[in-house]
Formats: sequence, C-alpha cells, structure tokens
Amino acid sequence: MITLSQFAVSPYCDKIRRVLRYKQISFAIREWPLAEVGSIREKNSTGKLPFIEIDGTVIADSTNIALELERRYPRPALIPSDPAQRALVLALEDWADESLYFYEMTTRFGEQDFAANVGKLLGDAPKEMVEAMAPMLREMFKSTTTTQGIGRKSAAQLAEDVDRLFGAIEDLQRATGFVVGNTLTLADIAICCQAECIGDSTIGKQVLQRRPALATYFSRVDALTQADRV
Repeated sequence: MITLSQFAVSPYCDKIRRVLRYKQISFAIREWPLAEVGSIREKNSTGKLPFIEIDGTVIADSTNIALELERRYPRPALIPSDPAQRALVLALEDWADESLYFYEMTTRFGEQDFAANVGKLLGDAPKEMVEAMAPMLREMFKSTTTTQGIGRKSAAQLAEDVDRLFGAIEDLQRATGFVVGNTLTLADIAICCQAECIGDSTIGKQVLQRRPALATYFSRVDALTQADRV
C-alpha cells in the first residue's frame, strides 16, 4: 500500500492524488496538521510535502513522485513515448510548478482573498488556532511572494498576467482538448492543479468568466483524474 503524506490544500499534493487515481493505484492518505510541520523532517529530510512511502521507501517532491509512479505503473501513461512530446510535457509541468505556483500563492492568499481562503490551510482547526495563525500565515505568504517578485505587482498587473497565462493554456489545449498530444498527460494535471487554485481568487474568477473554453478544459481534466481539490 502506498501512503501519501500531504496538506490537502497544496496543489502539489493534489497533483499526486490525481496521478494515483488516474492510474487506479490504491493509496492511503496521511493528512499532516499544519501545527506539526516541524516533524515532517523526521520522515522526509527536505521538510516538505508531499511525500509517499512505497515498499519501505520514502519518495519526496511531486515531480519525482509522479515520475516514479510512471516508472512503476506505466499504464495508463502520463508521459508520452515520443521524445519531443515527452520534453514538452516535462517543461510544462515545471512551468506549472515553478511559475503558476507563485501566481496561485499571490492571488489565492494575497490581501484581497486571504480571508476567504485561509480556512483551507487550517482545515478543522479550532477557531482560536485559526485566529492565532492567520496573521503569521498572511505575513509568510506576503514575504515569499514579495521576495520572488510576483507579490510586488499591482492587482491590475496580476490580472493582466493571469489573463495572458490562462490564454496560453486555453490555446495549448484548443486543438485536442489537452496541452500535449491527444491524451491526458502529467502536464495537464500539473497545470490544472495550479490554475484552478488561481481560479479561487477574485482575479482568477473574473478571467475564467471570459474564458469558458478554459473552464471546460479544467472540468475535463478533473473528471479524468477524479479531482477532489480543496
């Protein structure tokens, strides 16, 4: 049995749940309480989630996990055999993880939408804990996104960026319904995990209203991967 250690709200953990379900692999979930993040290092030296335990081995980093699952469970495939398509899938997956992610953090947990979304981070935590941790989390996100750079942009600049990025995704999937080739790949999963989180923000919702084809694409990928996004 595979055990997935996760924060349910994390788009990276969402990615691994979708990969496992698409491949019809049985797994158990360990939901890690936010208050116990310090103990993650006891299992995973990076101190990050997600990680999986499989056959006594701990595998960390969502990309590494996805590729190892592809190696062990090659059907249905999420990585194309064609070298050019494989390269594009891996590049788009990295783009989602390393670029879209910071738009997700800046929009979903920025000043405008923090209050509406912070509860997703704390799950069923008591109200007192939410009230105590919310200011710390707000500052953590602000510091991270400001240092990275996207957090320094105005709301108007963010809206323009999100519209451009969502337009690129919409165009990539236009021909076949998927961003690479004519079947679902890891790139579709990674992109949807991040972009749908952006869609939880005011800016993201406004952009999606203007791009119904993109919403249809998200729904297509959600159905194939049995999405249960928080």
